[in-house]
Amino acid sequence: MLALSAERARAQSADCEPLREVHPLPGEALPVGGSIWDICYYVANGERDSALPDQVCAMPKLSDAQGKPIALELERRADGPPTRLVSRYRPVTALEPGVTYKLDPGVFSSPSGVRDVRVVAAANDVPPPPVIQALDYSVMGTSAEARFRFAPFSGLLVKDLGAQGSASLAAIDVSHVGDDDDPRPTLLLARTPCRENFAAQPGASTNLRFGVFDLAGGFSGWGEPMPVQFPQTDTAYPSEAASDDGDDGSDSGCTLSAVQPASLSGAWLAAACCAFAARSKRWRRTR
Repeated sequence: MLALSAERARAQSADCEPLREVHPLPGEALPVGGSIWDICYYVANGERDSALPDQVCAMPKLSDAQGKPIALELERRADGPPTRLVSRYRPVTALEPGVTYKLDPGVFSSPSGVRDVRVVAAANDVPPPPVIQALDYSVMGTSAEARFRFAPFSGLLVKDLGAQGSASLAAIDVSHVGDDDDPRPTLLLARTPCRENFAAQPGASTNLRFGVFDLAGGFSGWGEPMPVQFPQTDTAYPSEAASDDGDDGSDSGCTLSAVQPASLSGAWLAAACCAFAARSKRWRRTR
């Protein structure tokens, strides 16, 4: 039974690693009265029906500087369909301000490894809403993805699809996982076997706004809503296609930098530019 459980856990991690984020992150302080937060995607071999969240999203471990365990209790838990589990754990015994503790985030987390957590006095103010610095669209066939880049912030990113909902645990998403070297917090809106947090498809659109929970549960309030409009035609190409005609692929994809969230026309113009760039590139490749 143990071998079977380990094998299933490995299968899930191979599919979805590193779609798990445990706060406090390295360098992130924990306010007195704050909680350990775990945002964890799970799936088994691409099959959601056999996903086992309790194996992939096992409770983190907290200890003092001498290695003495500090018990955690589940405070709240919410499902973010289809395979995102958000859990909030509270230390059973009160933590002391100014003292550093050890947090083991568990397997499959990113970043991984035991980290030092410094406890600080509770803040009087809630954090500000996050600032979007760039938005990239990528469409290939029926696959679509939007990548948001944020100015650095502390806390947990909350998204509101439709820009008319309320802040909830289920709306918290992994924001620091990326596949490149950009150090900024990143959120992907995509539909993949392991991540599905929006019905991402060519031509899809929605209004979207973001907020931040601090580790004590304080909410920033929502930032300005902005339109998200996926291009209807391909905007990204495999590297081998780019090399066929000597093109380095540098103009593939679509980027909207220095985003102005309140600019509806700007987002539609960006989508139009993407479509034009895609048509131009296809024309160059078929000449």
